[in-house]
Amino acid sequence: MNLPGIESTDFSSAYQAQIIAYGILKPFLLPQFGIFGYLIEAFLIIGLGILMLFIMTGFFHLIFKLMGAKSTTLNAWKSMCYGIGPCIIGGFLPYISLFVAFYSLILQLYIDPKILYEGKESRLTIFLAIILALTFIEMFLKGTTAGFT
Repeated sequence: MNLPGIESTDFSSAYQAQIIAYGILKPFLLPQFGIFGYLIEAFLIIGLGILMLFIMTGFFHLIFKLMGAKSTTLNAWKSMCYGIGPCIIGGFLPYISLFVAFYSLILQLYIDPKILYEGKESRLTIFLAIILALTFIEMFLKGTTAGFT
């Protein structure tokens, strides 16, 4: 999406790896490598996406365990991977990305933990409400959207 001139920002992408890679592309890769910077950016997106999955898996596994859920780290990995699916399919499309980001957030933080972790619905509902409230606060204070995956 960057090659035709659409910038990867919180308003045009729900995929955080793409936003971070674009932040590297614009000031560093384009001036040094020209159009080949876009090719390097593609590999950056893949690498950052995998790195972010590992970090999110550990973080949310800890959160779900603290909330009393029962399961292994493998199920946290599954939850993060299921949740990132919508972002990979449509999270890079402008205007659609906001809806994809919220769907992904609900998958990762409510539906998947409820099924895979056998988490208590009341705790997961409160956790999701807190995360959504923080996301909206960020949206209104910083002017960003829900690009978290």
